[in-house]
Amino acid sequence: MFFYVCIVIIGLIINFIINYFELKKTLKFKLSLSIALINSLFMVLGCKALDMIINFKYYEDFYSLSFITNGYMFYGGILAVILSETLFCKIENLSTEDVIKTILINDILLYSIWKIGCFYNGCCAGIVKVPIQLVESIVTLLLYIYEKIQKSSFFNIIITFSIIRIIAFIFRKDIDAFNFYTNIIISIIIICSSIFIKISKKRR
Repeated sequence: MFFYVCIVIIGLIINFIINYFELKKTLKFKLSLSIALINSLFMVLGCKALDMIINFKYYEDFYSLSFITNGYMFYGGILAVILSETLFCKIENLSTEDVIKTILINDILLYSIWKIGCFYNGCCAGIVKVPIQLVESIVTLLLYIYEKIQKSSFFNIIITFSIIRIIAFIFRKDIDAFNFYTNIIISIIIICSSIFIKISKKRR
């Protein structure tokens, strides 16, 4: 568990540094720092909040150690980041899509790093002998590298990531039916809504 927590922290630090320096290319110091901090903070809060909602039975004692060490649901982090960064961009009159696209790509790298922690922690295991956590880590790392080169749209990134998540959940073994279907439904909703918004934007 100690190694898992260390990986989570290391991932957040790397994510923060990359976000800050990439944003600093086009934004002022204060804005870049604020956006990077908001991303790190709401990623953790969102991941933990959704996990507490979906897996509430594991949080009987709010003040127990399990509150700190129990799982994180990445979709919760993405949603919290998108909402918080959108609000911040509106207040500061910034391009919401450009900011979210920048940090979202780097959040995929964060996810890839966190999956290494899952592997060593023994969670998110697969139904076969192949370590699905490491497979997912490598695939999302390749997605991160590809998107850095191709510079795809925000919607292409989130759609591809959600498809990867669906495939990964199909091969998970340490997950109950409610958790499984909830994550699949969230993935499908994200894919469908992203496609709908993308098509709508093209018609304008």
